[in-house]
Amino acid sequence: MREAGERAEPILRDDVLNKITALRTISEESDVEAIRKATTELALALQLVADALNPPEQVASEGSPEAEPETETK
Repeated sequence: MREAGERAEPILRDDVLNKITALRTISEESDVEAIRKATTELALALQLVADALNPPEQVASEGSPEAEPETETK
């Protein structure tokens, strides 16, 4: 979240921060299942932020081999 800063939509950023707070609170307990659930929810919220910051068409054009020029090897 530090790297995303102001680029992330406020609603997504607030959701992640709330889930971090919840995970910290839950981690003080010994309920392993609750910790797993909170961790999964945080991971999903972080993925939403990542998706919002890197739209699929941008990721596809930057990371795909088709985007790189072909070179001939002799």
